Amino acid sequence: MLNEEDLSSNDEKKVPRSSKLNGIFVTNEIMLNEDPITEEKFPLLYKLNKLFEADPHIDEYGLIFGEEEGMEGEAKGFILIDHKLGISMSILQPLYRESREAFCILRRQWNGGQPVGGRKTGLRRPGRMALVQSSRALLLLNPDQYTAWNTRKELILGGYLDAKDELKFLDLVFTKQAKKPSSWAHRSWCMDYIAKEELVKIDAVVEVGVPPEASAWQLQQDQEQKKEKMVAQLIEIADGEFSTCSLVCDRYPRNYYAWRHRAAALRLVAGGRGQAADAKVLEEMRATTRWMRRHVSDYSALTYRLGALVAVVQQTRAWDRLNRETYREVGGASCEHELLFGALARSSLWLDEFPGHEGFWLFRRSVVAWAIEDILAKASRNQAKQTGEISLGVDLAPLVDILRVLEQALKMRKEMEERRQPEG
Repeated sequence: MLNEEDLSSNDEKKVPRSSKLNGIFVTNEIMLNEDPITEEKFPLLYKLNKLFEADPHIDEYGLIFGEEEGMEGEAKGFILIDHKLGISMSILQPLYRESREAFCILRRQWNGGQPVGGRKTGLRRPGRMALVQSSRALLLLNPDQYTAWNTRKELILGGYLDAKDELKFLDLVFTKQAKKPSSWAHRSWCMDYIAKEELVKIDAVVEVGVPPEASAWQLQQDQEQKKEKMVAQLIEIADGEFSTCSLVCDRYPRNYYAWRHRAAALRLVAGGRGQAADAKVLEEMRATTRWMRRHVSDYSALTYRLGALVAVVQQTRAWDRLNRETYREVGGASCEHELLFGALARSSLWLDEFPGHEGFWLFRRSVVAWAIEDILAKASRNQAKQTGEISLGVDLAPLVDILRVLEQALKMRKEMEERRQPEG
């Protein structure tokens, strides 16, 4: 996608507080009328808005070189077929200029209002809708517009833009621009905002349903019910993010920002605790196993898998302390060493099947390094509890166990190599 310099003409200047756009006198109050974006003032932006009104389920967009059949008439420069939007390269610069001019004027008016109860009041409803529309066009052409993303955050916080609808808009942006850090940062913010809002709603509903004379047993049951609902809601939110990340990474492999966002969604689920959350984390770790067989050079995915492994190990420790048999029921291991052995054995299989790929060696090294660091840190903490001080003379018995596991994995790999060699 073209950057801002490509889309802007050399003689373009910052829109002043009082200027003349397309022959019409413009001031800060221009956008207080009922139709801020008109066909006379912003013809291309107006056409684009009409296409989104005609088909609110547009799920993909792209650039078209030259004029195609279907671009004639009122929709000249655009084509819309089966929820797919095409934008002609010939109108990119004028469309970007119109979007930027409208956004700058609306943004100035938006900032001019005094907040009332935390909500900005500088624009009436038509102006706020036009601000959403102009920022939408601006971000479709150039997702690196941080001011546009921040403005949409303000609209969400003010209750003028739905955060779930914003996720759908980001899905559309990712069909063309899937590796922009600003877009993924905005999506992470929206995910956290939705999670917070949903948890607040659940908490309020449960609190209202508890009678004042409730017994301690009833209060405990209500708390457990609230926790189950919260975990279920977190899993539902994370599932949507997992699906989006999978689709994006299939189209645009080795997407660091997508995997980082997926890790944030995984932490959201892992923080919920409980059997359902643990099962989802285990499912994610298995999903990355299938992914790696199809994308052997995607090191970002391997890094994510290591994070999932660490989360499962931490959950294993919690379940070992509480109820090991219950953890087995959701598919977990009864010992963190078994998880480590499984990770090393899996890396051995990968190295045997896909020799020469550096990512698998880096993953193996990261697993061992994390295990050694974790064991030494845990030994130091245990000694500090007993003696009140930390020294380098920690008990290395757990480290020896890990090295034995590593030795078993290496032995397994050696046996596999011997079986692969022809006899005689």
